[in-house]
Amino acid sequence: MFSLNDEYSYYMYNGYVDMRKGAASLSALVSHEIGEDPLNSSNVYIFMGKSRRIVKILRYERGFYVLYEKRSTLGRFRKVLFNDGGQHYRIAWTDLMCLLEGVVIDSVIINREESESFSLPTIPAVV
Repeated sequence: MFSLNDEYSYYMYNGYVDMRKGAASLSALVSHEIGEDPLNSSNVYIFMGKSRRIVKILRYERGFYVLYEKRSTLGRFRKVLFNDGGQHYRIAWTDLMCLLEGVVIDSVIINREESESFSLPTIPAVV
């Protein structure tokens, strides 16, 4: 079932990941670099690419890996700042929602013809 909620434990990987990786490669990263069991269905792992345009979310559910991908077309996801050199950090559901909804727009190009009807998309503020 396609669902994420506050009942899971969320872990953000500290580092950039090649976003060409699929579920098998990311689960191996969880196992070998993070030292966690990727088959633990109560855990969700979050990975970000170096460009911060793609976020991938991996979880295990009833015998299957589920891989979510969110790709920004407007800008980049906010940079996550870590306070030490740990491999991963547990984050709250609300922090994940702020990360996924807090896209920073790189630039906007407006054509003269479109400028009268153009308005920037509404992006929720991250506090």
